[in-house]
Amino acid sequence: MFRCNRRAQGEFIGLAIVIVLLIFGGLFLMSINKKKPDTTRQDIDNMEIANNFISTLLDSQADCGQHTFRDLLQDASLLNPVIKCENNKNSIGQIDFMTKDVLSKTLDKWKKGYELKITIPNNAELNYPAAGACEGKKVIRPAPYYIPDEIELQLKICS
Repeated sequence: MFRCNRRAQGEFIGLAIVIVLLIFGGLFLMSINKKKPDTTRQDIDNMEIANNFISTLLDSQADCGQHTFRDLLQDASLLNPVIKCENNKNSIGQIDFMTKDVLSKTLDKWKKGYELKITIPNNAELNYPAAGACEGKKVIRPAPYYIPDEIELQLKICS
């Protein structure tokens, strides 16, 4: 009877060792197969923010008579711009003022990293990067937004 107990104890210890090894093996497999954080939703949100921002900016009133931001861009692309605003700024000056103002009230306030580039043929290329915002970060680049006269706007959101 003494021999039977010793043999049963040995089998029990062997079974316990096998169970512990299976647990460690399962934990190891789970750590290898651990899913990386899904950034797809954040990427979609950033793409939507960029597209909505540009669309809203273009249709915003420019504090320059009845002109919209789009009107100022189209005027700035002319060789001799004709729009003068009440604050004695030409269309480029008002575009620059308005863009900085809107960015400070939206993306800067939301602490979103961005790079906004406005290319106006025959006149200027305006760049508005947030300070160091996109260095070493993932950049969402929606397709550039074009309006007549080959004016290009592109807003990159960094995450």
